[in-house]
Amino acid sequence: VDRLFAAKDDPTMWIALVELAKNKFGRYLVPEYVKRLGDQEPSERIAAFRALVNLGRDAVIPLLVALDSESVEVREQIANILGQIQEPLSISTLAFLAENDSDPGVRRMAQLSLGKFRNANVGGPSWELLLLDAINSCSDRRGSRGAGIVRTFGSGKKESSSGVPSHRSRFRS
Repeated sequence: VDRLFAAKDDPTMWIALVELAKNKFGRYLVPEYVKRLGDQEPSERIAAFRALVNLGRDAVIPLLVALDSESVEVREQIANILGQIQEPLSISTLAFLAENDSDPGVRRMAQLSLGKFRNANVGGPSWELLLLDAINSCSDRRGSRGAGIVRTFGSGKKESSSGVPSHRSRFRS
């Protein structure tokens, strides 16, 4: 990752290294890229943003987990990245952020990102979208969706410092 970011000023080398890293490490790069979203150096943040968008769908679940960040800038950038990737799995979380994040900038970015989704039902309340997301994506081996919903939402109501419920339990297997 350090080699990749050292080459950020050489577009040809940077693109080649991003693709190499993506093919070799995929979603395992996301935590390091997310750290760089909060960097003081604008070129580091831009490179991390571009690399995360380039990861596409592989980055979505780790990005949803990273929304627990205390950094307003990081949460805002993640909302923007999720809008760029346009993976339907992130719609319910973006809707929740748009309604409930403690920062108005994050709420606005989540709203803008939701607007990038085409042919998606993003008009309902976030709790409804979260429930539909759980019903559609979780089921046990016998096809029972109830067990999947319990696994998705868990029984705790732990919240992150942003006031947004932690998404970590949502992706626990």
